Amino acid sequence: DELQAVLADAGFDSQGNRDYCQDSLDCPLLGAINPRRSSPLATIKQEIKELFEEHGDEIDSPYEALEQLPQEQLSEYGVEVGSVEESYIFQAIKERMHRHLRAGVERVFSRLKSFTGLDRVRARKEGNVETHVVLSAVALVAGSLTAKRQNKPELIRSPSKLI
Repeated sequence: DELQAVLADAGFDSQGNRDYCQDSLDCPLLGAINPRRSSPLATIKQEIKELFEEHGDEIDSPYEALEQLPQEQLSEYGVEVGSVEESYIFQAIKERMHRHLRAGVERVFSRLKSFTGLDRVRARKEGNVETHVVLSAVALVAGSLTAKRQNKPELIRSPSKLI
C-alpha cells in the first residue's frame, strides 16, 4: 500500500518515467545513473563514491551528503542548473544510498530471467506479457518457499534443483 520508491535500471531513467512514478504511484523513481552517457556524470559519481567511502556511516540523507561535498557550481560539471532534487548530484547520491537494495533487485531479476524465461518472452499483447511476468514472480516465490519449507535454503538461489 505504501510504496517508498521504484528501483529501475538505467534504461528506464527518463523524465516521463519519473513523472509517472511521482504522479501515479506517489513515490520517486530511483533509476540507475549510467556514467557512460556523460563525462561530467562520471566525475560526479566518482566524487560521490569517494565521499561514501570516507563518510558513509555518517550520511543519513542526500542533503547530509550534499553538505559534505565540495561546494561547486553544477555548471562546472557541465550540468544545467535546476532544482536540487533534479540534479545529477542529488540523483547519484540517492542511487548510492540505495545501492544495497538495487543489488537485491538485480539478483531477483536475474533469477526471473534465467528460471522463468523472462529473458525470452514470446507474448506480444500487453495483457499476456503482464500475465507471464506475474506467473513468473509467483513461480519464483513458490520455489523459494518450497526450499525454505524443505529446510534447504541453499536451493532458494537454484530453483531448478527443486524440481
